[in-house]
Amino acid sequence: MPLSRRMVAFALAAVMPMLAAVPALAQPGKRGKDPWMTYWPQVQALAKKQDKVILIYFKITGEDWCEKLDKDVMDTAMFLSWAEENVMMMKVDFDPNQRTSPTIKRYQRELKEKYAIKLAPTVLFLNPEGQELARASYDDAKLRKEEPKGAPRTWLKFCKRIAEERPDPTQLKTIDSLTKAQAYAKEHQVALLIVLTKNPTPDQKKKVSFLLGNAQFKQFAEVSLAVTKQSWPDPVDPSPDAYFLSKFIKKHALTEVPLQLVLWDPVKDTIAHKMFAFSAANLTPVMRQMRGKLPQVPYKGEWLTDFKKARAISVAQRRFTLLSFTDVNNSEFCQKLKKEIYDTELFQEYAKRYLVVVDLDLPKDGKGKDPKLLKAHNQIADMYSIRGFPTLVILNDKGEKVATAGLMKGGPEALLESLDQIRKNDLARRDPASEW
Repeated sequence: MPLSRRMVAFALAAVMPMLAAVPALAQPGKRGKDPWMTYWPQVQALAKKQDKVILIYFKITGEDWCEKLDKDVMDTAMFLSWAEENVMMMKVDFDPNQRTSPTIKRYQRELKEKYAIKLAPTVLFLNPEGQELARASYDDAKLRKEEPKGAPRTWLKFCKRIAEERPDPTQLKTIDSLTKAQAYAKEHQVALLIVLTKNPTPDQKKKVSFLLGNAQFKQFAEVSLAVTKQSWPDPVDPSPDAYFLSKFIKKHALTEVPLQLVLWDPVKDTIAHKMFAFSAANLTPVMRQMRGKLPQVPYKGEWLTDFKKARAISVAQRRFTLLSFTDVNNSEFCQKLKKEIYDTELFQEYAKRYLVVVDLDLPKDGKGKDPKLLKAHNQIADMYSIRGFPTLVILNDKGEKVATAGLMKGGPEALLESLDQIRKNDLARRDPASEW
């Protein structure tokens, strides 16, 4: 199974201590000899004044892949000489040993949350209004084998294209037809959001664009929703899609307005929520209302193979998710994990109360596995940089990776004790006073 190089999540390895927050000394916006700015309001103000793309580099000082990217790419004269002239450069460094001012630290947390940054290193490109144009991982930015040291030409070409062409802000992927969207929602048992318009004004079109381009909303929707954009059907349109949408509108008595957000529950086949007005500048209330209306899928701790469904249950029921990457057919340790932990009554009772458990068994030969499911599971393994079996990945209800573990001594008691500590650490990490 081909896996990309390891990337570090903005989270903690299992049973590792939390990174301690430390008070700071850095002065907002002070650059000195360092070309990287750190104070977000100043960066955005200058970007608007100079009409430049903003490049934000999220990193953790001391982390191997961030240090390698610095050495090979970000600190090279070739990249810096171009970047200083053509973009607004900002660095968000979660350095566990650096004294950072409370003001800078607050903006770091806000940017990480707003743009749903989960991995370090990540490079984000924004327009002056703060809309995301593109993002890049280590694999996108790294020095290629054929490139000499100090000459990251592939990365520089990518950056130049974004800065010069200024692509439209990235949008959440939507499903084109209502029939396909409903089928997807039913398959994965997630709510379907229908963005329904009829002759919307330019401002309303812009509002929809902001909604589907907002990083926080995209993160929420990718976990909890299926999304489709639909225009009010023309009565004389003979197409099957228009006919099906007309029937849906009539069945659920939808109102004919320029813009509405309709949340459909596939479990009950009912409209769970409707919104006719929302602020594009603050989508938190939108997500809060939708989160409270998500389908309540019955779940009692059974093993799932559908990652989308598992994450939706996690959000709706505020459970942690345990991803179990194994190769049971070919690994003695994976067999021990199943027999000594997963099959015990103690683990099963704990999962029933607190977890969503996902079976991601990846046999080398692929025997006995649906090819489509195996491909999806391989993609998830690649996403979390799985390098051996068994590996357990723990996600909180926000979808953030908070721990990784392997087979540990002590049976289910040791694992469950660790999980309880991880949950406490995660709650502490969410407290702004202690968040790294």
